[in-house]
Amino acid sequence: MNNQEWETVRKKYGKLMYMICHRIGGDKVTNDIEDSYQELCISAMDAVRTFSKKSGREFGDYFSTIEFDKYIKTCLWNKKNSLGIKIQKKKPINNTMSFVPELVSEEETYEGSGIPVDVSGFADVELDEESRLIVEKILQDGKIIKPNGKININRLVRETGKSKPRIKYLIERLEHFYQDYEENE
Repeated sequence: MNNQEWETVRKKYGKLMYMICHRIGGDKVTNDIEDSYQELCISAMDAVRTFSKKSGREFGDYFSTIEFDKYIKTCLWNKKNSLGIKIQKKKPINNTMSFVPELVSEEETYEGSGIPVDVSGFADVELDEESRLIVEKILQDGKIIKPNGKININRLVRETGKSKPRIKYLIERLEHFYQDYEENE
């Protein structure tokens, strides 16, 4: 594939690739939209190369065909799905790790694994003991956050021994404390 062929692909499928990147999701540290776009560009280049080999035709002969259009779109959406699965598998790990193990006691580690839980990124928010416990439980157990992004209150009740109304109250307080950290989209 030469530069002119790539520009042709980019002009036709560039907006689609950016739209797909916005749907991949994940956190901005581990999976930036630009990183996803680069992954999709590589996938598009691979699709062109593979289609050329399979069809035995030159780029100009197949690029405008419906067959190629369906093939490259399928490749792009499949790449989106595989990236999304990888991000979902890493999500609990990415949200709970810190790399300063010698400074943390065993009680402050992720499920006793020796991997520390770090809430120091929010150090400018003063938390009472109950609120800090809720934050630590959420960071320690990735399953407390449901796939839809909501907090599993019943699980927090079981893990903390506090009542459901108390947990709801503490979560509302935490939302208020951390409202400055919300992303404005």
